Amino acid sequence: MTRTRLLAALFMTPLAIAGVLFLDTPWLVAFGAVLFLMGLWEWFRLAEIDDTLHRTILLVANLALMVAIVWASRSATGYSFVLFQLATVVGVVWWLLAALWLKHYDFASDHDTHAPDVR
Repeated sequence: MTRTRLLAALFMTPLAIAGVLFLDTPWLVAFGAVLFLMGLWEWFRLAEIDDTLHRTILLVANLALMVAIVWASRSATGYSFVLFQLATVVGVVWWLLAALWLKHYDFASDHDTHAPDVR
């Protein structure tokens, strides 16, 4: 497992650096969105959402949310960053709640109850 992750990191690091240095902003945003969705697919697997249909529906819902934020942020003079800032605040709050959840890991860890539904 460690060897696989090391090889993946050695492959992806130059791609990420090249993307940041050479891609125009719209392409970099699309590249970042694809990477985010790939990570989200794996996150759903870690959350024990094993049904491919459910994972696909959740992934498409997240993609639709990203597209809606970009579409709603357009204006005649460019882009308004209010929705991006709001999404960032929501994301920070989510990660703070996730850290709190990790502190109290016994919450929703029982596999016999509805714990997978909470995750």
